[in-house]
Amino acid sequence: MKRRALLVGMLLLTSVLAAPQGLTNTHWELVSVKAGGVTSLAPGGLARPRVGFQRDASTILGFGGCNAYRAGFSVENKRLRVKDIIATKVACAHLELESKFFAVLGKASVFVATPGTLLVSSQDGDSLLFTRIRMQ
Repeated sequence: MKRRALLVGMLLLTSVLAAPQGLTNTHWELVSVKAGGVTSLAPGGLARPRVGFQRDASTILGFGGCNAYRAGFSVENKRLRVKDIIATKVACAHLELESKFFAVLGKASVFVATPGTLLVSSQDGDSLLFTRIRMQ
């Protein structure tokens, strides 16, 4: 718990110092999801959920850990709104984590971004912690 509090504190401090110019054209891999007070770490490798905020500034394309998905999004004053998540329906071993991921992403309300991390939170305290990835 102390480690997570320290990580969030560092994230907030660095966001003040070096926040990127919005989320457009950025790509992120999930590190952890906090839902209902329980934090779950994302699996490593290809099963790690990802989110990509596209150049058109209104579309997210990503991978939930099992299924590909698409959603709309908008950002205004550090408020993030994700809407209309549409995903494929493949059955996999990581569906519990993917379900939590989609649930928290769908109720996103605020984000804190640094050059290397993204914290997306909902009003009820659930959150997604990402690390930035570079797309080729």
